[in-house]
Amino acid sequence: ACLDVVNWFKNQGCYVIGGVPTWWRTGDRDSRPGFIDVYHAFHMISPWMVGRIGSVADADNFYNVATVPDLADCAAHGIDYQPCVLPGTLNLRQRAHGDFMWRQFYNMTKAGVQGIYISMFDEYNEGNQIAKTAETQAWTPTNSGLLALDEDGTACSADYYLRLTGDGGRMLKGQIALTPTRPTQPVLSGGGDTVPPSAPGALQSTGHTDTTVALAWTAATDNVGVTGYRVLRVSGGTGTQVGTTSGTAFTVTGLTPATAYTFDVVALDAAGGVSQPSNQVTVTTDATSSTTDLALHKPTSESSHTQNYGSGNTVDGDQNTYWESANNAFPQWLQVDLGGATTVKRIVVDLPPATAWATRSQTIAVQGSTDGGTFSTLLAAGAHTFDPATGNTSTLTLPSAATTRYVRLVFTANTGWPAGQASGLHVFNA
Repeated sequence: ACLDVVNWFKNQGCYVIGGVPTWWRTGDRDSRPGFIDVYHAFHMISPWMVGRIGSVADADNFYNVATVPDLADCAAHGIDYQPCVLPGTLNLRQRAHGDFMWRQFYNMTKAGVQGIYISMFDEYNEGNQIAKTAETQAWTPTNSGLLALDEDGTACSADYYLRLTGDGGRMLKGQIALTPTRPTQPVLSGGGDTVPPSAPGALQSTGHTDTTVALAWTAATDNVGVTGYRVLRVSGGTGTQVGTTSGTAFTVTGLTPATAYTFDVVALDAAGGVSQPSNQVTVTTDATSSTTDLALHKPTSESSHTQNYGSGNTVDGDQNTYWESANNAFPQWLQVDLGGATTVKRIVVDLPPATAWATRSQTIAVQGSTDGGTFSTLLAAGAHTFDPATGNTSTLTLPSAATTRYVRLVFTANTGWPAGQASGLHVFNA
């Protein structure tokens, strides 16, 4: 009977729009089973949305599980698709001063929809309105139980959600660039700050481990003052907040080893203004920490050696055998070929453990190369102490993990003997 009604209107030349359940395509939850033929008979489908999402994370999940597959189904059946965007229920504190609604605009535009339905214009009783609304609690009726637009601590003008909707429409039409960062400022009148901060500059990674990435950037500027920064992890064009800071550096934690991540940063001001994003930076975390010695039994080479103290002694697994360069002829170098481009973060150098090897300091730099011909500095020259009382070993940790095949140690001084010396050359990826 429902299909007959739809077809009757179509036969009269009407363009028939179906306000359908959220899960119309899958035929479960709020949808009656067996209605897919009815849904496919409409010229346009507009699914129910209110109450289905309440946060930015919900909006992103809905984009993946509903919007994208719904749009594909409609395209396959020649049906127009008009999803719903809502500001969020004030009394449930869902609005996040516009970030919730803007993420929906962003997701729908990114998906490629041609039209958007806004819910609702003046539905004050459910707190879902975009029409002019009380800016502060002082404007609300006594004992009404209603919340004002500043419920999360950010001042918003009464017309804020009308302006936000206008900007969402402009993004949908391609009049402004697709961006996950809300361009609409919460306050434009009443003497508030109306100018957003400038974008942070020169975002870069200052270091990383297997589960962390350290970021730094140059400060943004603002006509009143920058109050902080929001750090975003970007994937598929969508930025997800991973932290905030009042400074110009932040370390992202909880990452997966050996994985590439892209980040950008936006600046914030006290009026809720948000800058355009900084440049993006992509960083690959280190491989999982390992105790495997990557240099063990690998080919070695050297600048020189004395008697039978060749470089191969440093990778034979025996701390009592050692390499010693020519005397009184600094600089000298010791090198290992790891066999292929490898992540390197830490090098351990040994001397024989016998107490006859008195405490000494060797000045060592670390260089790396992928072709064995052109080398770059991985760790600047520094003094490293070897003490038999603590195992006669020294650890050289790179400032950040490097990808290299050839690891070269360059010796320029030794307080115990006028030559480069090492009984062990151990290389680790973390």
